[in-house]
This record gives sequence, C-alpha cells and structure tokens, in this order.
Amino acid sequence: MNILIVDDDEITSKLIEKRLIKRGFQAISVHCAQDCLKLVESDPKKIDLILLDIIMPDMTGLEVMAEIRKTHSRVDLPIIMTTSMKETSDIVSALKLGANDYVMKPINVDILEARMRTHLSIKGLNIQNMQKSELETANAMIVTYNHEINNPLTIAMGYVQKCELSGKLEDLDKVNDALERIADIVRKIEKVSTESSVKREKYAESLNMITLK
Repeated sequence: MNILIVDDDEITSKLIEKRLIKRGFQAISVHCAQDCLKLVESDPKKIDLILLDIIMPDMTGLEVMAEIRKTHSRVDLPIIMTTSMKETSDIVSALKLGANDYVMKPINVDILEARMRTHLSIKGLNIQNMQKSELETANAMIVTYNHEINNPLTIAMGYVQKCELSGKLEDLDKVNDALERIADIVRKIEKVSTESSVKREKYAESLNMITLK
C-alpha cells in the first residue's frame, strides 16, 4: 500500500516514513501542501492513503483537505490527519471537511498502523463491490443481448430460408423488418453502455436483464 506523508517537519516525516516501510508499507513524504496536491492530481491511483499534518506554512491541512475532497471521496482516498494537543479544535473541522480519522502527535506508530489498515480495508471492500457491480452489469448486458436479439434474428433466418425454398421474394420485407429491429436493439444497448446508471429487471433465477428504452 502506498502512503503519502505530508508534513513540513522533514525529520518527523522521514522518521514516520522509515517506520512505515519497516512495517511493509510503501511510503513517500513531501513537505508542503503544493507538492501534495501535485502528486494527487498527477497520479492519484498511486496513492492509497494520505497522512496529512494540520499545521503547515503554505496551506493548512484543512485547506489541502478541502481541495482533495473536490475530486476524491473518503472511500476513494482515505486521509488521516496528524495534530498536536493544542490543535484539537481543528479536528472537528477536519472531519467535517472529509478526514477519515486523526492521530495525535507525537505519533504512536502502532495506533497509526491500526487506523491506516482499517481505512485501507474499507477502501479495498469498496473496490471489490465496484468490481462486482461491473461484473453484474456485464452479465446483464449478455442476458439482454440474448433475450432481445434472439427473437427477431430467428424470424429473419426463418423468412430467409422460406424465400430460398420457395424462390419467392415477397417475404423479404419481413426479413428487413426483423433486421431493422435488431439494429435498433444494438443502438439501444450502445446507449445503455454509455450511461452511468442502468435499470435492471429480474429475468430468471440469479439473472438480471437491462431495460432497453
């Protein structure tokens, strides 16, 4: 897991970085708010959790928090604030702005690790749920293709065979109607695939079907 440590105290941040690395984490540290925001913006997927100091010279941790939460939720990117006893009044503000948790300075690494693993576990469960949802959507699409296209395709093939056997072409308009129906279904499925949310209906036991409109 990749941990970003943000603290203007270089000695403190490097010490925490080394301790976390010894415990199996990947950790890097930056010493100003702007460097933190640049890293989050440039490659957020490489950061699994941020350890953010409340008091910094260029921007406060609360201001950094507000910027990050414009684009990243608590679940997407957990943030644990670090604060001293004299800054406890800022804890409520930090939590309201989107902090997941906080630890007091001087930092007890055992407590920090426990809290980090809790929020990383929540993040992992959310990713699993998203992957499950995507798989369910893909499965629903397959069921929809099979259900919606099978009928007109069968009709079209039946009329083509009839025309071949009889040598008459009067049923070709019915073939064309069936093929147009298939084309319309494909267009609707393409539309569904680009929408952020879809409506599912029960098709069979343990199977859903996407509603085409």
